[in-house]
Parts: sequence; structure tokens; C-alpha cells
Amino acid sequence: MGTLPRYVMRQKLAAACKSMLEEVSPKKLSSDLTAGLSKRMKDTLQHLLAGDSEKEVAIKLGLSQHTVHIHVKNLYKRLSVCSRAELMAKCLAKYLAK
Repeated sequence: MGTLPRYVMRQKLAAACKSMLEEVSPKKLSSDLTAGLSKRMKDTLQHLLAGDSEKEVAIKLGLSQHTVHIHVKNLYKRLSVCSRAELMAKCLAKYLAK
């Protein structure tokens, strides 16, 4: 029995991670967390928390990847985070604190 090619292993890992994210990601964002965010920024945040990549968010929202990237940068700045993991942790902490 041989090993799987790396790209297949990556796809399986990504699918498993996305499945776990869907189980734990907040279904409704905390209003104090989203205060002052535009509808597009809220939509982008919701998709990021569901595990979507910037490219997937762009496709789902009908935006360019560049526009989504700008939204992500602005989200990081407004929420005072530096990474996707930190963004997820902050949103989960707010969600669980309810």
C-alpha cells in the first residue's frame, strides 16, 4: 500500500479543517464586535470564520480578490488582530462570552 500524493493529503486536511471550522464558527456575529463594520465587511468576516479563503469569499460575494483582500486588511486593523487565527480566536471568545 503506497502513500497518497502530497496534494491529495493537503486536500483531505483542508476539508477536515473546514468541516471542524463549520462546527465551531459563530453562526451569528457579536454586535459589539461588528459595530461600525459595513455589510460587505460583515459578510467577508462571516465567510472567513466559516473557513473560506479570500478567493472563495470573492467568488461567493461576487467581488474581486483584491477587494476582498482590502476588506480583510481593514478587518484586521479594526479588530486589532494580525492573523486569521487571531481573528477566529477573537470572534470565538466574543461568541462564547454571550
